Amino acid sequence: MATRGTHWIADRCTDLLPGLLRLAAAECRHRAAGTTHVLDTRVHDLTTGALAALD
Repeated sequence: MATRGTHWIADRCTDLLPGLLRLAAAECRHRAAGTTHVLDTRVHDLTTGALAALD
């Protein structure tokens, strides 16, 4: 179990971590530019679209 868990963590570090770092960098850039409302609007629109697709 310990070796499988270690392998899983290593896999997540190589496929998830780069994406999370890109998201964090984008958020920092928007925060510095004062445009976080752009991210909020985009997330709202994407969430609304995804929920509408479920119906």
